Amino acid sequence: MFVELLVGIVIICLLVGLGYFTIVLSNDALFGKKQVIQVEFDNVMGLSEGNNVVVKGMPVGKVDVLVLDPQKGIIVTCKLNQPIKFYEGYVIEVVTTSILGGRYLAITPGSDTNSPVSLDKPLKGETPVDLMSDITDAVARLKQALFEEGIIENIVDITTDVKDVMGGLKEGKGSIGMLLTDDGKLYTSLTSGIDSFSVIAKRLENGEGTMGKLLSTDAQMYDDLSATVASLKTISERLENGEGTLGKLLSTDSVFYNDLSDTIANISVISGQIANGKGTLGRFIMDEDMYIELQSVVSDAHSALDDWRELSPVSTFSSVFFGAF
Repeated sequence: MFVELLVGIVIICLLVGLGYFTIVLSNDALFGKKQVIQVEFDNVMGLSEGNNVVVKGMPVGKVDVLVLDPQKGIIVTCKLNQPIKFYEGYVIEVVTTSILGGRYLAITPGSDTNSPVSLDKPLKGETPVDLMSDITDAVARLKQALFEEGIIENIVDITTDVKDVMGGLKEGKGSIGMLLTDDGKLYTSLTSGIDSFSVIAKRLENGEGTMGKLLSTDAQMYDDLSATVASLKTISERLENGEGTLGKLLSTDSVFYNDLSDTIANISVISGQIANGKGTLGRFIMDEDMYIELQSVVSDAHSALDDWRELSPVSTFSSVFFGAF
């Protein structure tokens, strides 16, 4: 009898302890006054009765009842273990606990610097973001893009082209293929080019050739070049000062230009008069009769010279014969 009574007392203590720890762990205040709020949602995304209500990451109550209202949507009634004051700018939203499922109601009461919000009418909840639905839609769109819009086919074609290119390179086709399969010819040519460049660099260093002399430490070419530059500077200064014929041509003084212009004008006038047959030179060049007369005079002079040559021996003999007496 005593043993049975002892066992009964132990069982009752265990049940009381179990109930107490259940209440403590569930954060339910059985005997305290709870705050009741109502929230309107267009979609609760699987929120169910008994889910936690969380403020700033801390559970403060439970979802009590969900009612579907044809006019307002879904009315969610929550019981909070402690009173919460709501202000303008509050946010109430359904949050997914993990990708595998599970929901809770997250509340951001708003800033106390704003106007307080009355709880006499239901609060307005935010439209939840359905992560799984978004992932499903993204996968569906990706599948459509891959298979229906030809991306997979394009990838296969690109893979085939790359395979063909790699095969061609392996066989030594094309410039790159030849570079990759020339059995050291490129290396030999490159080495030969480097050697040739070294020889050229050595010759430049020794001052050989025109470029080498320009780069050498010998100051002779530098002095010659400096002297040439100085001479060119002197010439340019003389030209700038109007010295010499070319300097006068380039000078800003207009006297030479005016003289030259007047001379050219006079030459133009003279050439015009000659072209018109004016003056002796003009008649000589342009008048045909003058040419005929000149040709006749030349012909007569030529005849007279011939006659004089024929009479010259007779005149000489007579002079000699009669000179003796």
